Amino acid sequence: MTKPKHRLFLDTNIYLSFYRLSDSDVKVLGQLVTLVKHGEVKLYLTTQVSDEFHSNREGVVAGSLKSVKEQRLNPSFPRMFVSHEAYGDLQQKIRAYEDLRRRMLAEITEAAFAGGLSADKLIAELFELAEIIPLTDELWEIARQRYDLRKPPGKGPSYGDAVHWVSLLAAVPDGEDLLLVSEDGDFESKLDSGTVMNFLRDEWQREKDAKVTLYSSLPEMFHDHYPDIYLEALPDVNLLIKTAE
Repeated sequence: MTKPKHRLFLDTNIYLSFYRLSDSDVKVLGQLVTLVKHGEVKLYLTTQVSDEFHSNREGVVAGSLKSVKEQRLNPSFPRMFVSHEAYGDLQQKIRAYEDLRRRMLAEITEAAFAGGLSADKLIAELFELAEIIPLTDELWEIARQRYDLRKPPGKGPSYGDAVHWVSLLAAVPDGEDLLLVSEDGDFESKLDSGTVMNFLRDEWQREKDAKVTLYSSLPEMFHDHYPDIYLEALPDVNLLIKTAE
């Protein structure tokens, strides 16, 4: 089997961010599927990421739909507008807008409930292709001890990031670099924004004799390694999706 050019881990928030993209951008991201299928990229998936994703997906989608539910076009006009020749046409267009908004909302809600959104299909395919790293009792104990000793990564009352990290240390072969994509900053240096924190960098170098590179988004990773993969409209990097790990 051909050795993969890149070994890649996507944090839960990256998968959830796919629901902020247009269908055309999701289609572009589908090129990642091709890279994984052809062995160019080795994608890792922890069972912790899978659990976090499935427990947070519904809330993320519902949050996106909430803004559309609240966008009712119900303007108020002074009485002098009623006699204007265009007033009837305006009212008709407002009703048409509301009818179309409700129909689109109902169809997209139905697709989301059935797992039929474009992002759902892409994520399902990536999960199917990824190498799954199961959470064993041994890895859980290592992650728990790491968290109790306040070793990075992680924040708050959650073992999630520690589980991801020790799982990757266990699964990625020695001598192999890792591309790690995460939005929430738990792996990021406090001194050098956009780079992995020194503790994790040094640990990966010591344990794997290799490098780990942090990206805050897939477009950033594509820019460095696959510049031909370009998304039309990048999601606002300030609108981070918070997960209840």
